[in-house]
Amino acid sequence: MEKKQNINKLVEAIPLYIAFVILVAVVVMFFKPFEIIESGYVGVKSTLGKYDNQELPPGMHFKIPVIQKIIPVDVKVHTINYRGDRDLPDREGVIEKPSINVLDERGLPVKIELTAQYRIVPDQASELLQEWGKNWEDKLVNPTIRDVVRDVIGQYPAEKLPVKRQEIAVKIENAIKETMKKTSKGKVEVIGVQMRDIKLPPRIAKKIEEVQIAKQEAEKMKYVEEKAKKEQEVRKIKAETEKMEKVIRAEAEAERKIKEAEGRAKAKILEAEATAKANKLISQSVDKSVLKWKELQVQEKMMEAIKENKNNNIFLNAPQGNMHYWLDKK
Repeated sequence: MEKKQNINKLVEAIPLYIAFVILVAVVVMFFKPFEIIESGYVGVKSTLGKYDNQELPPGMHFKIPVIQKIIPVDVKVHTINYRGDRDLPDREGVIEKPSINVLDERGLPVKIELTAQYRIVPDQASELLQEWGKNWEDKLVNPTIRDVVRDVIGQYPAEKLPVKRQEIAVKIENAIKETMKKTSKGKVEVIGVQMRDIKLPPRIAKKIEEVQIAKQEAEKMKYVEEKAKKEQEVRKIKAETEKMEKVIRAEAEAERKIKEAEGRAKAKILEAEATAKANKLISQSVDKSVLKWKELQVQEKMMEAIKENKNNNIFLNAPQGNMHYWLDKK
């Protein structure tokens, strides 16, 4: 019986539990006593409108409903683009702005297109919101970039901007980084700035184009003149080379002829010396008996010739008296 009474009491108490659970669910649904901070964000807790200086890391964090709230602050890299002639819809982490209108050194209008990347220093998010509010980008980033671009471009005449583009881009980037750090007191960090385009007034752009064309023509003429000069030098060098080759060949030919003449002269000298030696040997080997014998041989041949042809003329030489005789044919 007692057990039955306990069961009845439990059954009667169930609606109370259900009501409590429903009440808790309603409180959680409408008052949400916690906040989930995603990666790339930090949380800034506000108690009755006063910001807590301690940023909350990613994760789940509890708060007192109505009294406290947690504001997620994006600390990822943001981008701001200045391009075109009108505002474009912003995307997550990307702000689209029209190109920056500034004046050059002489007061001529110039349009600058550039892109800047920046982010909140995570442990400075609470102080940034306290000082600049949630629309800190419109109050801090955009004016700083425009002021720096205006100051740098104002140092140059419009026609020099394309020529000095790299120098100007470096100046703008360095100045934006320094000014942003100083103005935000180190709460915003500029990652990089890229110069996209410089749009000049039409008449200045036309003048620059004409100057560029004139320079190109001058460069072309200079190239043609240098090419002609080089060709002339090549021809001159070639002619001098050919002349030197002819001189070298002539000298070689003369040298060859001299050597040949010397060779022939030496050969004749040797031949003459050999002939002289031979004659000397012959003269030494011939005596009177040999000469007498040779004389008899000649006389014998003369007699044979007379027998064969009786009309021959006979010429006698008398060696001793150095006299010559023609004999009568009879």
